[in-house]
Amino acid sequence: MSAPMSLWPLIAVYAVGIASGALLAGAIAWVRICDLKHEIALLRAGIAGAMRAPALSPSAARVFGTLSCAVLALIALAPKTFAQQAAPAPAAVQAADPRDDNALAYCRNIANVAADARFARQAAALAAMEKELEQRIAQLEAKRAEYQDWLQRRENFLKKADESLIAVISQMRPDAAAAQISVMADEAAAAVLAKLNPRSASAILNEMEPARAASLTNTMVGISRRAQAEGRS
Repeated sequence: MSAPMSLWPLIAVYAVGIASGALLAGAIAWVRICDLKHEIALLRAGIAGAMRAPALSPSAARVFGTLSCAVLALIALAPKTFAQQAAPAPAAVQAADPRDDNALAYCRNIANVAADARFARQAAALAAMEKELEQRIAQLEAKRAEYQDWLQRRENFLKKADESLIAVISQMRPDAAAAQISVMADEAAAAVLAKLNPRSASAILNEMEPARAASLTNTMVGISRRAQAEGRS
């Protein structure tokens, strides 16, 4: 009888070791699921039964004390073990940081590449526009030179024509020259008379009608004043 009773402490320690392993989760679930009021009722019933029960023998008291200590140790270790199981491993948390850093670095690189590509496209577009503008400027410059040459040739032709006309009119009789100049526009007729020598011009005006001669004289005066004003400016 004494030998089996002496094995109870060893059995209790073995039971605690097993419970701390596979049975630990069941004990934690049982502790958290049971109703607090039900536990209080059970404790009260146990205390009342203990008070009515006869006194235990010394060996039974030792066994009961050992089991009580094992249960208390199991309950004390349960929250820590559950917290360790529920909490994520530090290595896993630390392992997630490099991935986040890589993702951020990838996003930054993509943003930089996109910005560089956009800048390159804008630079290419500006270069193309600048080249096209230079071509248009060259074309306009060529047109301007062509028009300038044409205008110079026209002015030279008109100058030669005026000189020839003045020479022809100066060789005509005054009455014939007056008949030709009378049908010309006022400014053209006044310009021709202004380029003739004063003796020929006065003879031609003498052959014209007084109103026409006066009108051409006024036009000649206006041309002279305008030429003087342009010379002063």
